[in-house]
Amino acid sequence: MRVLSDSLDISNEIGKLEQKVNDLRTSVYKNLTRWQVVQIARHPERPYSLDYIYLMTENFIEMHGDLPDLWDLAHGTWEACSGTSRFKPEGAQEDLVRGIKALTSKPVVGVGRFTSADAMVRQIRSGILDFIGAARPSIADPFLPKKIDDGEIEDIRECIGCNICVSGDMTMSLSRCTQNSSFMEEWRKGWHPERIRRKASDNKILVVGAGPAGLSAAHKLGLRGYEVALAEAGTELGGRVARECRLPGLSAWGRVGDYRAGQIQKM
Repeated sequence: MRVLSDSLDISNEIGKLEQKVNDLRTSVYKNLTRWQVVQIARHPERPYSLDYIYLMTENFIEMHGDLPDLWDLAHGTWEACSGTSRFKPEGAQEDLVRGIKALTSKPVVGVGRFTSADAMVRQIRSGILDFIGAARPSIADPFLPKKIDDGEIEDIRECIGCNICVSGDMTMSLSRCTQNSSFMEEWRKGWHPERIRRKASDNKILVVGAGPAGLSAAHKLGLRGYEVALAEAGTELGGRVARECRLPGLSAWGRVGDYRAGQIQKM
């Protein structure tokens, strides 16, 4: 733009305009009040750390795109990378990884509180990711990939993002999972998340209360072959979770009751 042709050089004029812009900017910002400085510093459209990180990540991958076997992308600490469902939406790091595949010929793996098969498949089919990193979803249901492949979507125990598994890891204690009671007991007690031993008698069983524990007991006993009666005083299944999931940010917790009730209905 500075040289439009061999006979027309406008670099001097552009230089004057650039200097005028700089002088005007200096004049405006030099006379700001303290409150105006705060308003500019806290402007809602100001760049955040993630904006700078994305730019650095994009440039780095573009320069070294073919060096690793794959790119495994995750942003920040546990709180940023594996936040709870109350504070982090599903697929929370989609904006960070979108467009990375165009910069490299190697596979791209992403995380970000994936729970539903629909969200995972959408990011794969739309070309955002090649693989899904699903640690917590695989704790909730170790057979998640197979159930997706077999089309058994309704049988998936979806992670609710409560992070009780993370709390066990952080406190150096035994981890647990709200959705998968066999987690961490596979070897110690021989529990299997999908296979359960058959009944030992012909007794009929009454389960009182259709909260998460009652629903789980009725479901597992039914799978063992027992004739089960489930009694609930209220008109809603799920117990306290049915109420908790109505609180802001906790709608995913409703899956605790929904999954169990859905499995019972199929029996």
